[in-house]
Amino acid sequence: MKLGRRYAADVQDMDAYKEIKGYTGNVLIVHGDADNLVNISGSERALSVYEENGASAKLVTISGAGHIFFNGKHREQAISDILRFLKAE
Repeated sequence: MKLGRRYAADVQDMDAYKEIKGYTGNVLIVHGDADNLVNISGSERALSVYEENGASAKLVTISGAGHIFFNGKHREQAISDILRFLKAE
């Protein structure tokens, strides 16, 4: 998906952690440890913000996976983790 200048301008100054602060539902964060765009520390911080505010949050790290569009075994693991999360709901 291509994102334009308008999107970049809208999110440039957004504090994502402030935006998620009020959410108290269940959360699954899936992050590849080979992500060269977003450091896993961002997902770890999001996990903490969710938990501090009463959400039931879980972080799953997929070894060797990049930023998005997991392929092969990474995709299979992501799907398995997501299905497990949804069944636990």
